[in-house]
Amino acid sequence: MQKTIKQPDPECQELKRVQALLENKLSSTIETVINLQSMIDNIPFGIAYLDKDFRFIRINKVLEDMLNTSTDSLAGKLCYESVGEYADDDTRHGEDKICSFCKVNECSSLKKSTVFERPFHGKFFRVTAIPEFDEDGNIYRFIGIVEDISRQKQYETRILRNSQINSAIASILKVSMETVPLKNRFEKILGLIFSVPLLSVMPIGAIFLVDDKDNSLHLMAHKGFTEPMIESCRSVMAGECLCGKAAMGESIIFDACSDNIHKDKSKYSHPHSHYCVPIISESDTTYGVLTLYLEENHLRSDEEEKFLILVANTLSLIIKRSLMEEVISDSEERFRNIFNAAPDAMFIGDKDTGIIVDANLSAENLLMMKREEIIGMHFTRLHPPYDEDNARQRFQRHITQLKSGKPPLPLENQVIRADATCVWTEVIAQSITLNNKECVIGVFRDITMRRKYEMEEKLLIQQSKMAAMGDMIAAIAHQWKQPLNSLSLFVQDIRDAYEFGELDGVYIDTAVKNSMHQIDFMARTIEVFRNFFMPSIQKETFDILGVTSEVFSMLSSQLKTNSISYSITCHTHNRTFGSFAEVTHCDAASITTYKNQLAHVILNIINNAKDAIIQRRKLAMPGVNEDGPANTPITGGRGVAADGSISVDFERYGETVKLSISDNGGGIPVKIIDKIFEPYFTTKSEGQGTGIGLYMSKIIVEDKLGGKIHVRNIEGGTVFTLEFTGRQSA
Repeated sequence: MQKTIKQPDPECQELKRVQALLENKLSSTIETVINLQSMIDNIPFGIAYLDKDFRFIRINKVLEDMLNTSTDSLAGKLCYESVGEYADDDTRHGEDKICSFCKVNECSSLKKSTVFERPFHGKFFRVTAIPEFDEDGNIYRFIGIVEDISRQKQYETRILRNSQINSAIASILKVSMETVPLKNRFEKILGLIFSVPLLSVMPIGAIFLVDDKDNSLHLMAHKGFTEPMIESCRSVMAGECLCGKAAMGESIIFDACSDNIHKDKSKYSHPHSHYCVPIISESDTTYGVLTLYLEENHLRSDEEEKFLILVANTLSLIIKRSLMEEVISDSEERFRNIFNAAPDAMFIGDKDTGIIVDANLSAENLLMMKREEIIGMHFTRLHPPYDEDNARQRFQRHITQLKSGKPPLPLENQVIRADATCVWTEVIAQSITLNNKECVIGVFRDITMRRKYEMEEKLLIQQSKMAAMGDMIAAIAHQWKQPLNSLSLFVQDIRDAYEFGELDGVYIDTAVKNSMHQIDFMARTIEVFRNFFMPSIQKETFDILGVTSEVFSMLSSQLKTNSISYSITCHTHNRTFGSFAEVTHCDAASITTYKNQLAHVILNIINNAKDAIIQRRKLAMPGVNEDGPANTPITGGRGVAADGSISVDFERYGETVKLSISDNGGGIPVKIIDKIFEPYFTTKSEGQGTGIGLYMSKIIVEDKLGGKIHVRNIEGGTVFTLEFTGRQSA
């Protein structure tokens, strides 16, 4: 009996096909979701999903790190009850715990994105809340984008603090210019100090001035003092209480507890701490003491002390000016003598019109004009005709700044003289009141010589670059000498090979291979030197021993030609390398700074060591030690410097990195060793040195890299030492 084969049901086949298609789609969708989730987790800011009731659905890994929590810990929890401002406040319940800064309700009601900032456990976040809508236009969830703006807030706080300090100092300077008794000015200044948010001071303080008769302090001005306090502090002897000790020691004194301060504690009912800041002039004359009261057990702050020192310096200037005012107030003649004795040109002008109403003798000398000719001129006529419009605009900006209470910054302008020549000046303006009229006093300092020195500095830098270029070319010439000789031999050998019938394919291939090897070496040499002499734009972390080996790699040919050996020693690991190719990486020698600039300094020092060895070898001169020239000459035709030697020693002491480069080139005469970092000073023979290499090295190390460089003589030679503190040198 034949068996009947049942045919597949078409509907069943279609169902299986659809099922397979759906499974593929599901697999693709799952893969897409996984990729999307991975992308969200790797976005550089936090992402949070919340339902319409502000309950967490999930957060990405970045936000988990920000909040120090996990999705599982937050899932299903209300945001304001878990990470909100009042999350830990047991006295609040329900919606009373909603954060004061939150704008999610606004986002919900207006149905648009909102942005707000909030603190969280010492950090500061910017949150962007984005609503998502269903098909009916109703919000069904929120997406929160969270950015950590803590560093930005720190910068803003620092800028605000500096602004507050500058504003306070500007206000103090403005008060200092008022024509009221010094006591009244000091009382106003105390009020300004109390208003600075940076200071956590009580509204109690005083300013004492030194009485030259018995060197005691007398109370000049105060705020918040009670009658018993005034009586107790009316006069304070030097060394008595904190104020007297601060005046005598010429340094800030801080005490966090009033029990350690006053002998008669009954007159000070409120427990307190103290800042006592001496007011000292530029010539180290103690004018007085600024004392401020703070809450008991207040913590000492470097920021507060820096500001108070700045205030004390300003008070010093005010007192100095007040002393000058006392001198000139006796008579117009005395004022005229001081005004005319000022070394800088001074012009006094009407603030409203800009017309000059007075000028001193230095102003006459500056303009080559009589005072009578100057009076009546407009300030803008002090400048060349082509600059008058700009000068007028600058004058108006100055006036606007002065009227707003902001001291304008110094300007550099040209001033035209009677003989039509121009002089560069630095101008500082300030408001003053003369005969009850608002005026501007402009101080014009001749900076011709300063600009000349700046130009000479630029010239020195350019000359240093040219000298470095010359060293580079000389080094390249030495590096190329051997490969050029080899190429020359290859070329000459071609003719011989041709004449002897040896010029076949194998010979040509070998000659080309050897020639290309030499040419590649020369090309790499050029590339190394090009990179080496390209100035570093950004700091980078590198091994200082590695840089030293790179310098030796460029100079090795010259050193070998002149029979000069060298060594590099890492004292951290007690390893010495006799060739640049042997040097290995050392983590202890890592610093962060401008690599090529440091390489230039090392190159300058090693080049100088090489030149010193060669020069001493020619002159066969005796060595130099710490005390003076040695009296033992070189013997045997090849003395200490006959076999030249340069040693580099690396050491690290905690955070201090030291690189010492020594040679046996005879040392530097003691009488001139202190001058070798001066510009244009050289110990080399005439025409052999520019005298700017070590000068620029010092500028680079100390100004650009933030380190130190010094030199001393050793037996038979010299050692230059470079020091940098910490892993970052600048």
